[in-house]
Amino acid sequence: VEVSNVFTQGGRLRRVHTLLFAPSFEVAARINLALGRFGKLSADGRPTFGLSARELAEAVLEVSEECFLVPAHAWTPWYSIFGANSGFDSLEECYGDLAPRIHAIETGLSSDPAMNRRWSALDRIALLSNSDAHSPQRIAREANVFDTELTYPAVLEAIRAKDPARFLFTIEFFPEEGKYHFDGHRACGVLFAPAETRRARGRCPECGKPLTVGVMHRVETLADRPEGFRPPGAVPARHLVPLAEIIAEALGLGAESAAVEAEHLRLLEQGGSTFPRRSWPASPSPGCWRGSGGSGRGGSPSPRGTTGSTASSASSARRGPRPRPPSRWPCSEGRRPRAVR
Repeated sequence: VEVSNVFTQGGRLRRVHTLLFAPSFEVAARINLALGRFGKLSADGRPTFGLSARELAEAVLEVSEECFLVPAHAWTPWYSIFGANSGFDSLEECYGDLAPRIHAIETGLSSDPAMNRRWSALDRIALLSNSDAHSPQRIAREANVFDTELTYPAVLEAIRAKDPARFLFTIEFFPEEGKYHFDGHRACGVLFAPAETRRARGRCPECGKPLTVGVMHRVETLADRPEGFRPPGAVPARHLVPLAEIIAEALGLGAESAAVEAEHLRLLEQGGSTFPRRSWPASPSPGCWRGSGGSGRGGSPSPRGTTGSTASSASSARRGPRPRPPSRWPCSEGRRPRAVR
């Protein structure tokens, strides 16, 4: 289950979402009783508590040492452990003495393992990729692939150990397509890479309001390693473009249109799951995405991303309805496409 904590710490308002895992329904019921003292669990599908993240961890682990806590979508600006607007600069700052009890984070749709590996503070942490599904069709757009006994203890041990023999790989969105990957101001259609934001002094050039600092910028702020760093024994990642988006681009329709849905189901019935097999090659090396015309074949970058994305690289601000970042970056160090609409 995912829960929300809104609290003040270090003189700042903090908002952190956390995934809670329990070894049994009996333990889950006891967690409900423990947390029910701090908020109304039935008020929302993601209950909100005034507890700090550390207090939440303490309350849950007091119920059972076998419980597992994972900071959700760890980098998004508004509700995450490392978010630019209400997050922390380290696990230790957030959890204090309980930081060693946090063994994993969820990378979120706007970051991927390669980005997270740039920060050595996360070396001991397993990097999980989940779908963050707000509707049924979003289920499993990201996933974790294991080769182990499908029991709670076995899966958790594979995660804690970060063992590529048991935790085989993660299935990833391309982070450039995530809603919060770039900086920007959605109302004005402004999309910026971190360098553009710094040149604009953090202000929207259209209206003067503060820009939202996205995930890529926040990772760069905390990173102490170059782009492309890969530690030995790291769990691999596989990047996929959702089939429905490929169909939508081919047909020139919205990804949720009836025609796209019908074709999507037809192809699934014909070819089976779009998930990769174990033998699939790893994704291109970090920071070196292959250009695609949206179909996954070679070519120049094309503006195809999730709607409502916050930002993209631009030499000057541009207006435009529902800005969308490119689906891949060119494979050349430091190059970024200019503004896209």
